Amino acid sequence: MKNKVLKIMILTILVGLMFANFNNAQADTEKDDSKGNTISTQAQTEKKTATIEEEEKEKSKEIATISETTDGDETTEESKDNTEWTDFSKAKFTLKKNNGTTATIEISGITPKEDSVYDLYITSNGNKPDTKEPGFGLDYDKNTNTLKTFSGYQIAEIVEKNQDLYVSVLELTTKGSDIVVYGKKLDRYAEPKYNDAFFATFMTEDANQIVMNFTHSDKNDRKMQIKIGKITDTSILQKIKNNDASGFASLMSYAKSNNGIYNQTVDSDKKSSSIQFCAGSYYDRKESINLKGLENKAYYYLYVKTDDENGKFVSNEAVTLAISSINSEGYGLFFYGNERFAWEGIGEVANTGNNDGDNNGDQTVAPSKLPQTGVGYFVATVIGLVALVGIVSYKQYRKYNF
Repeated sequence: MKNKVLKIMILTILVGLMFANFNNAQADTEKDDSKGNTISTQAQTEKKTATIEEEEKEKSKEIATISETTDGDETTEESKDNTEWTDFSKAKFTLKKNNGTTATIEISGITPKEDSVYDLYITSNGNKPDTKEPGFGLDYDKNTNTLKTFSGYQIAEIVEKNQDLYVSVLELTTKGSDIVVYGKKLDRYAEPKYNDAFFATFMTEDANQIVMNFTHSDKNDRKMQIKIGKITDTSILQKIKNNDASGFASLMSYAKSNNGIYNQTVDSDKKSSSIQFCAGSYYDRKESINLKGLENKAYYYLYVKTDDENGKFVSNEAVTLAISSINSEGYGLFFYGNERFAWEGIGEVANTGNNDGDNNGDQTVAPSKLPQTGVGYFVATVIGLVALVGIVSYKQYRKYNF
């Protein structure tokens, strides 16, 4: 019995000591807590910080998910199940060239929804696009029942690059967004390659203006080969005069194989909405093309080829023809399609078989002066008018096509 009492007393003392130590420890902790430098407080703070960071990460994930639902490449499964998306199963995608240098993409075979907005994405492969960035807006044309892009110059910037073109469509509604179709490859259109490839083009002693209708964006700086030579093959001229479909194709082959009297690759004008070479007293580039050996009342071709710059851009080529006019004031080239272009003396053009386009062989140099009967003044005036008309028309072109 005494042993039991003794044990109880010892146990009671130990419990009392433990309780006293606990109170002392708590008091010390509270004292240190007031200073903010105890290990337990730091541990608690670090734990709370870690918890907050984890919560922020989770919130960030939630925000990212919401962003992807409205602006990303696909919506949530629940939203998908509750949203009736536009049917693109019979959609036809067409890349079209606009008048001038821009392009558009049309989508037919669909019935767009009134409460939906559509963004189009262009990629160089058939994979789903990254839709974090905005795409190209699509407008609905009720007359043709098609969706159309309205960013002509932005589309041109992409089309001008040497790459495959794939399109995808992101549909956006008040409930979310989804890529309703993707990886549809576009067929490229054929660029003009004869006289319709040139716009407001003229060449005189004082100024040159060669403007191309190839698809182009002012974001892309280009180089262009300019080649000019005499046409000595009368059969080509006869074909073109008689509207033979093979005439310009023959002229293209002739120009590419001919050495010409001028053949240089130059920088196209910077920050221009068209690939062009403008030089002379009217322009920033003062030095115009010097056509040495040009003959009066002769036919010349103008051949232009855009440089692909090591495969970066699509290369296009075009050819047209002109008749020359020379007097003591200088020279002028009246191009096919211009009201000043007139066929004359085709049967008298010597077909020597010499395609060098220089002054060798049977070619003769026209007299440097015309008879002083007012004709010289008339020709010089015409040349000036052509230059003026070209400049005015080009300014109008820039005004209404930028």
